[in-house]
Amino acid sequence: MAKKKIEEVIVSDKRALLENLKIDINKKLGEGTINFADEYDGSFILRRKTGVLSLDLGLRGGFPKGIIEVIGEPNIGKTALVCQTAIEVQKTYGKDACIGIIAIEKFDKKFWKDLGLRIAFSKEEIKMIEEGLERPLNEEERAYYEDQEGEIVISPPMTAEDALEACLAMVTSGMFQLLIVDSIGAVVTEVQQENNLNESTYAGISKPMGMFVNKVGLVNTDTTIIIINQLRDNMKMKNIYDDPYKESGGNALKHAKLVSLRMTKGEQIKKKIKTTDVIVGRYVNWRIKKGKGGTSEGDSGSYPFYKGKFGYALGIDKIADVVLTALDYGVIEKAGAWYSFGDERLGCGLDGAVDTLKEHPEVVQKITDAVWELDKKKNNYVFINKR
Repeated sequence: MAKKKIEEVIVSDKRALLENLKIDINKKLGEGTINFADEYDGSFILRRKTGVLSLDLGLRGGFPKGIIEVIGEPNIGKTALVCQTAIEVQKTYGKDACIGIIAIEKFDKKFWKDLGLRIAFSKEEIKMIEEGLERPLNEEERAYYEDQEGEIVISPPMTAEDALEACLAMVTSGMFQLLIVDSIGAVVTEVQQENNLNESTYAGISKPMGMFVNKVGLVNTDTTIIIINQLRDNMKMKNIYDDPYKESGGNALKHAKLVSLRMTKGEQIKKKIKTTDVIVGRYVNWRIKKGKGGTSEGDSGSYPFYKGKFGYALGIDKIADVVLTALDYGVIEKAGAWYSFGDERLGCGLDGAVDTLKEHPEVVQKITDAVWELDKKKNNYVFINKR
């Protein structure tokens, strides 16, 4: 008994000594330089949903805070996926939403608007639309173009150094839930801008990107930074076991990113229009190539993506993804061509089930909740989307 009391006194004295050390160091180097484990918030419970159920399950709730890289082939729907993440931030935070977009490529506001992002057009843009229509916008049309949820900050095309400096300033401010860099593969450094077209430059983006990720690592923030990147052919591939693709951004980005999401083209989606099978979209295959911050590295899946032709809406078919994912989890059952949820028949074929669920969003929510409950029990994790 006496021995136990002595041990408790020693532990108590050590805590007091450490407390004094902590005060001294924080006084010299700034508050928060060192913290006790039971005082330090280093968890990755906070998540930014993508809105794509199958992918959010692999990410254990969505993208964590920190640097995320979304890599894919051309015309695969990288921007569409990131836009869906921005839409989910607007849904979660409402008027308090704050999203920054570093538009290294030309920013197509109408494309993002068509995908569902609530982003306002400027007065000059509305004036040009009216000139194109050769008439004033009616009340409903004007409300559509002026509608926006929360704050959205857009940074126009600039050099790599300026773009990353602007992004760093936004991260440091602590006001943004989501920052999007679209895209790092199209960025031009100051040296490249000054050189002639026939002059070669090597590792142009690596140096500014290295400085950027190092400085971001020093900022304690809840901001999720999504960097869009392109897959390039690996010209240094030596054998069949090497990765046939590579991405730009240098080694610093490779090591600093928490999640690397790779997107590739999957099976085509064809629909019979009159007497002809027409390609209306395709499945996008995704794989979490690197997964830290509580995500499931190596997880993979696919979701349907439509090109917005022949009467099909542009973008990701999130309801079809819910049906297919719930089918894998046994929440939805399939007998022949018929899909059912409990005692309720949803429809014949995937299109029939999707059409039914579009009219009953409350049923979609019940199915989604059931899938989340099963997955969280199976993999033992929790997450939140707002704090």
